[in-house]
Amino acid sequence: MAINKGEKVACAFLDSRKAFDVIDHVTLLNKLQAHGVSGTILEWMNSYLSERTHLVSCGGTTSSKKAISHRVPKGSILGPALFNVHINGIRSACQNYNFALYADDTEFHASSMNIDTAEDIVNSDPRSISSWFNLSGLVCNTKKSEVMLIGTNHAVRAARELKVIPDDKPLKQSEHFKY
Repeated sequence: MAINKGEKVACAFLDSRKAFDVIDHVTLLNKLQAHGVSGTILEWMNSYLSERTHLVSCGGTTSSKKAISHRVPKGSILGPALFNVHINGIRSACQNYNFALYADDTEFHASSMNIDTAEDIVNSDPRSISSWFNLSGLVCNTKKSEVMLIGTNHAVRAARELKVIPDDKPLKQSEHFKY
C-alpha cells in the first residue's frame, strides 16, 4: 500500500474467534459450487469434509469419537483456502473499504489526507461487518482485534487516537501489529 505525503490510513485488524471451527460443511460445499467447483472435484471436497470425527486424548484417557459437521481442518494446506472461500462474501456486504483477507485474519482500511475522513470510512458500515460475521457463524474477538494509524511519523504523531467501533465495542489502538 503506497501512502502519499500527509495521507493517513486507518487500518482495522479483526480476529475471528474459533473461525475454522464454525464453518458448516454444507454451506462451504454450496459456496464452492457457486464458485464453479463441480463434478469430481466437488465430490472429492465433499469426501474430504464428510465423515470426519474428533476425539481428545490426555493423560492416557481418550474420549469417544464425535462426528464433525462443522470445521475446516487446521494445519492443512486446504484449510486457509477453504476458509477464504467461506469468508470471501464479506466483500459484497461491505463495499466502503479495502480488504485484505487471509484465513481468519481480516484487515480493512481506508486512506485520506484527513484522519476524520479515514476513520469515518472505516466506521461507515460496522453493522454490515457485524451482520456478515454473524450470518457466517463468525464472531469478532474484539480483545484480539486492533486498529492502527499508518502514515508518516509526523502525521501519526500529530493525529488523535482512532475510534473504530465494530460490534459496539471500540478497538484498542496499537503502534505495531503482527500480521
